[in-house]
Parts: sequence; structure tokens; C-alpha cells
Amino acid sequence: MDPVGRPSRGRPPRLSRERIVAAALEFDLESLTMRGLAERLGVTHSTLYGWVSSREELLDLISAVTVDKTLPEGDPVDGDWRGWLTTVAVRMHAELMSAPGHASRLAVTQAHRDAAHDRLHSRAITALAGAGLTPEQAHQTWYIFGVTVLGWIAAEQGQARYVQPASATRLPAFELLLDVLLRGLPPQP
Repeated sequence: MDPVGRPSRGRPPRLSRERIVAAALEFDLESLTMRGLAERLGVTHSTLYGWVSSREELLDLISAVTVDKTLPEGDPVDGDWRGWLTTVAVRMHAELMSAPGHASRLAVTQAHRDAAHDRLHSRAITALAGAGLTPEQAHQTWYIFGVTVLGWIAAEQGQARYVQPASATRLPAFELLLDVLLRGLPPQP
């Protein structure tokens, strides 16, 4: 920008997947628009649309980057699927608490069929199958676990968004949810 506040001439700032997601996460998902994101990034609409073709694709990109950051590097060690799931949940919590509105979207939407979500799903099913669950039990257990964790994070974000009266009941700590949830997994047939 020049001293008058006009954009300077020359090449626009270079975009990357990570830069787009980082800028998008500065918005609450309810207020995120492609126009606002392009402005935040200091690029034109057409430049942004060269990377993501729609708001929905942008939200899927945010999800994919979140999943990449959530996945542990390895599979459960010595069958420690509870420890592995705890790592996934704690990382998911950390990533999604910095992305207002995203946990609610993920908890409701089942349309995520990108490679990152497939990788997370596959590794979770493998971890649970390693605990002796059938593929169907592993799938159901992962679904219950994922929806519960995402729903909890969405509830935390909703509670943090609004000023609560002093008498309002606060959600228990996320760690307590994990403890209770993991003690009840896997569900008995």
C-alpha cells in the first residue's frame, strides 16, 4: 500500500493453501464470505477463486487442513487405541476452538468425502479394529466418538460466544468428557 492507502502496483501477494485457511480462520464461519476473505488476503476475487471455487470448497479446505493437523503421525502403539483417540480428540479440540462455527458444521454435515477425512476415518477404524471390534462396531464407535467430540466443541464455542449469567451452569472440562466417553467405548453389542 502507498501512503494514501491504495494498493501498490506489482504482483499480488502469493497465496497458498495454508495462508488461505489461516486468513479464513480469522472469521467466524457464519460471517465468512469469499469477498471478505479476498480483502483480508489482499487479493482479487478472481485470484482467490483460482484457489477455491466456492465458499463450500473453502470450508472443505479448512476441514482438510484441520484433519491434517489433527491426525497423529503413527497408529496406536501396542493397541493403545484409547491413547490414540485421546490424541485425536485433544488436537481436534485445539484446532477447532480457534475456528468458531466449524465444529457445528462438521458435526451436522456428513458430506466430507475428501482424502483427509477418508484418512482420518480409515485410521480410526483400524485403531478400533485393533481393539477387537468388528468393522461395523468400529465404524459405529468412531461415529459416536466423532459426533460427541464435535458436538461438545460446538457447545463450548456457543457458550463462549454468549455472556452467561453467573448462575449459568458451565460445561465440565473437555478432559472429563473424554474420560467418560472413552470409559464407555467400545459399546457392548
